[in-house]
Amino acid sequence: MSILKESQHLKISLKDIELATQNFQDCIGKGGYGMVYKGQLSFNGVSTTVAVKRLIEQYGQGLKEFLMEIQLLTGQNHPNLISLLGYCDEGKEKIIVYEYAGHGSLDQYLKRSNDAKQSLTWLERLKICVDAARGLDYLHNHVGKHQSIIHRDIKSSNILLDHNWIAKISDLGLSKLSLSGLNRSFVISHACGTPGYCEPEYFSTGIVTKESDVYSFGVVLFEVFCGRLCFTKHDDGFLLSAPFVKGCYEKKKLDELVDPTLREQVSFESMNKFSSIAYQCLHDDRAQRPRMNLVKKELEELLELEAKRLATDESGAIDYRLSKLSMLENLPSASTSPPAALIDQSGNAKYQFDGPHGDQPVDSFSSFKGSLSHSGSHNLYQHPSFTHTPSFADPQNQQYQTVSITPSIKASEYLLLHGYLDIWIHEAKNLPNIVMFRKTLGAVFNRLRGTKTTSDLYVTIGVASAVIGRTDVFSNSENPVWRQRFNVPVANHAAKVRFFVKDSDVAGSQLIGIVAIPVQQIYSGTRIDGFFPVIGTCGKPCKTGASLRLTIQYFSIEKLGLYNNGVGAGPQYIGVPGTYFPLRRGGRVTLYQDAHVHNGCLPDFKLDQGRPYVHRSCWNDIFDAISKARHLIYITGWSVWHQVKLVRGLANTPEYTLGDLLKLRSQEGVKVLLLIWDDPTSRSILGYELDGLMATHDEETRRFFKNSSVQVLLVPRIAGKGKQEVRIYTHHQKTVIVDADAGYGKRKIIAFVGGLDLCDGRYDSPQHPLFRTLQTVHADDFHNPTFMGNLAGCPREPWHDMHSKIDGPAAYDVLTNFEERWLKAAKSLGLKKLYDSLLRIYRVPDLLGVNDHPSLDDQDPEGWHVQIFRSIDSNSVKGFPKDPTEATNKNLVCWKNVLVDMSIHTAYVKAIRSAQHFIYIENAYFIGSSYNWSSYKDLGANNLIPMELALKIASKIRANERFAVYVVIPMWPEGVPTATATQRILFWQNKTMEMMYETIYNALVEVGLEEVFSPQDYLNFFCLGNREAMGPHDNVVDESPDSGNTPQGLARRNRRFMIYVHSKGMIVDDEYVIIGSANINQRSLEGIRDTEIAMGAYQPHHTWATKLSNPRGQVYGYRMSLWAEHLGLVDDLFTQPESIECVRHVRSLSEANWKQFAADEVSEMRGHLMKYPVEVDPKGKVRSIPGCVNFPDVGGQIVGSFLAIQENLTI
Repeated sequence: MSILKESQHLKISLKDIELATQNFQDCIGKGGYGMVYKGQLSFNGVSTTVAVKRLIEQYGQGLKEFLMEIQLLTGQNHPNLISLLGYCDEGKEKIIVYEYAGHGSLDQYLKRSNDAKQSLTWLERLKICVDAARGLDYLHNHVGKHQSIIHRDIKSSNILLDHNWIAKISDLGLSKLSLSGLNRSFVISHACGTPGYCEPEYFSTGIVTKESDVYSFGVVLFEVFCGRLCFTKHDDGFLLSAPFVKGCYEKKKLDELVDPTLREQVSFESMNKFSSIAYQCLHDDRAQRPRMNLVKKELEELLELEAKRLATDESGAIDYRLSKLSMLENLPSASTSPPAALIDQSGNAKYQFDGPHGDQPVDSFSSFKGSLSHSGSHNLYQHPSFTHTPSFADPQNQQYQTVSITPSIKASEYLLLHGYLDIWIHEAKNLPNIVMFRKTLGAVFNRLRGTKTTSDLYVTIGVASAVIGRTDVFSNSENPVWRQRFNVPVANHAAKVRFFVKDSDVAGSQLIGIVAIPVQQIYSGTRIDGFFPVIGTCGKPCKTGASLRLTIQYFSIEKLGLYNNGVGAGPQYIGVPGTYFPLRRGGRVTLYQDAHVHNGCLPDFKLDQGRPYVHRSCWNDIFDAISKARHLIYITGWSVWHQVKLVRGLANTPEYTLGDLLKLRSQEGVKVLLLIWDDPTSRSILGYELDGLMATHDEETRRFFKNSSVQVLLVPRIAGKGKQEVRIYTHHQKTVIVDADAGYGKRKIIAFVGGLDLCDGRYDSPQHPLFRTLQTVHADDFHNPTFMGNLAGCPREPWHDMHSKIDGPAAYDVLTNFEERWLKAAKSLGLKKLYDSLLRIYRVPDLLGVNDHPSLDDQDPEGWHVQIFRSIDSNSVKGFPKDPTEATNKNLVCWKNVLVDMSIHTAYVKAIRSAQHFIYIENAYFIGSSYNWSSYKDLGANNLIPMELALKIASKIRANERFAVYVVIPMWPEGVPTATATQRILFWQNKTMEMMYETIYNALVEVGLEEVFSPQDYLNFFCLGNREAMGPHDNVVDESPDSGNTPQGLARRNRRFMIYVHSKGMIVDDEYVIIGSANINQRSLEGIRDTEIAMGAYQPHHTWATKLSNPRGQVYGYRMSLWAEHLGLVDDLFTQPESIECVRHVRSLSEANWKQFAADEVSEMRGHLMKYPVEVDPKGKVRSIPGCVNFPDVGGQIVGSFLAIQENLTI
């Protein structure tokens, strides 16, 4: 038999097996195959407990199943598959030897789950389900390049639990091989398996698919949830079956099903998510069931949420059962503590390694059982630093530091960390080699060669439920040395700062242990430096002598002078510190609103010394810059469409398409390079061109320039080594870079930065027409993704945006960004020709370099200082250091396996903290600080911006100073407002708003002003919309969509639609402006997801520090112009945005505009700014406006909805 020949190295003699099992004495199981015995076999001199399955012919299964199991398990090495150690084939004896699962099978624990002492906890059940899902996903998707395995008999008795409580799929005797890579691979077979677990369709047709296993797994999930076995009648007469549990789910009676022993453990949120996953697996239609990789992902996310929830429990206690669990990547495990402490006479805690046993929780750093005896008072805050004297020596002479503590401080007391944490993670010593524990026994006994034998270690830093840093992975060492620094802004309530030591592995990272530093011990600014024991989840050191050396110091915002005076005065001001690109002094900046501004459509404003504010047209200026370039034209974009026209309706100006203009310039000798995001859904399949889900025109634009001298590089977003987020995240940067006249026969670099999508639907003006331009400037440029089907007669989607032009040294940093990205992309795609395409500007005689560029005189009142910021990582740029220890020198952050530039987030935080009077924001998204939400704290939207805004307002309330924040966002995210993804975004947005309003209300209560002011006297959210009355000049089309109650028909009849806010900008105190491509959400700000770019700028002659009064420079004029566009008028109150009078006046105007927009009567709107349609009560609770739960005409809940399964794409 060829199968057995290939497995000869696994052959074990019958004599050895009989000796190991004492002639088959200890029977531990019985099934359709035969009997299973426990035994002790010796491998390479090591005695190992094994499970021996012996075929008995009369049981009905035979040689075929015996051979199938050997074939499928030979060479497989996955932690969630039972390992094949050997077999015996002598005469009639057919025996298979497996690793021994010390805790039996899952069904044993479900049979007796009504006994609370013997039942599994909810977290244990989740972990077992995740393990089983990983094993099944491996069978379906990862066993080979061209094949997969359909198990055919998934049930709880075939899920085994080893001595570490790791779940493993077993019993592959009935399994079938299938082709992989097909959407729905299937095998025709005689029906077999276990009734109750098998899908009905399999028994009726004999066709089995991978979705058949998914159905069976769904039954197991409900067994775990209910604590009962399928088709087993219990004492109460209850009979669990798939149809029954589906009916209970649909009738929302899950509380009647849940295992009684879990009622105090399972939150409604967790119950809802878990049951939703199980219910989807049981869908009657195979095509509607989720794939196993998705089921695995959703369960992993749920486990992560539950473990994080436990980690933030105020008691600080650990469930000892967590020692059975191997945690996921990014998973701050359940709250753990260092070992118990002995208190010496000085009041110092000496760590000892004899911690509690059994199920006794371990106390934390600052809470010790027993009495404390010392002379005199002992106050933490009297000590400038923690002592570093040896106080304990383990048997290996490893010495640990003595840590001064204050026994009166409870570890459950949460404090607000608002400022910076300066952290060094130096090294670890004597960590356990958990690879040896996790490897399958076949590998342990030298059956598999070439696998890693030592842990690949890294550390994550957690504050509350947010991960704020990760070290690089240090491979194959038990004594890793990182020497990495993290200077992290924080605005978190926390009891501890936790350091999670993990082993990185392809099967999922595993938690080794934790070091937890109480916030009380660093709150005063005390610097801690030393080795700390690494504590395992059992509450004891993960290994004798295991320790982590770290340094940590907290700098509170009150002690940081950087934020005291807004934008500082004088040359000593360095801008935003800790960024990749420095502050560039001298230059010019032009600020734009929308793509085009018609002459006279906006009022004139006087600036300081009577200078007029000039309204410029962005797309006209881009057209002019491209037309006059001589050496280079570089464009980066999320979407670039060759057919878009930049200039429209201007006399004596040709209306070139962008594609024709770029071809013409390239033919004239200008280097034209386009760096465009490669949308993976836009492809050519069998000659049929797919536009792609995002309709970015990337493939269309590439084809247009093919065989021309314009070079187009379509770049996928690769988000990490070994990751598949290339299909999830995007390159979102938007820049135009050209050379321009510098005078005296020289050329210079200028750059446009902002929301610059040079594609369809973006051309607009401050009037934001809906219908009136459909036959003129928008005749060939209709865009409205809200509507599906027939679009005739529908309103276009108006588009509002913010842009900038940089003329000065900072423009060269925008160029550097382009060059770094181009070189990385060309190299990654293996395109040597494109790699050499960049123009070497230092070789062009008349083209000035950054150091040659003349700066404006410091006395020039129109001069600007500019700084470039990014969200990007080393997977997308060339030039970042390869050594992570050098990241600090480049002001980069290490994030496990990549270096990250997240300076956009840094810039926003710095600007908000420095603000003294008001902040004005326009952004397409507003989601963040989920760690401080009332629920869904573990979502992962951990950017600080919403929390920083709320804390800024709270600090001003406590100081009895006025401060105001205005936030303009779209009425709904672009797309269909009823769609699941859109509703989730709106739900997260609503949670963000509510968190901010509640923080402000609490501050008002703290100072006794809750009856005087409301949260909306400080913070307001707005959206934009327009309504056009029918006029004689309007063109009425003959063909129109259904006039019924469809979104198209209602919008056409009511002649209204939102103005989409695509802006990504912020204005602070009329002195500082940030404009770029980054949204206020985790995707844009984290740096490892979407790539982004932004500029931050100010005029040094027009700041509060310089003027000692309200600045009246270009930033002031820009904000006033934006407000004039949005409100349709100018008012003297607008010059003092922080005043209560201005806040209430703007809110009153916006409320009137909303009433006009929502009214039945169609009327022309003068102003577009509308109060966002939610109600905020005096205590900060956010809810729908009575009578207006959904958006007018188009539907969709205004406050959003959350549908069970979490993911991270909408945050």
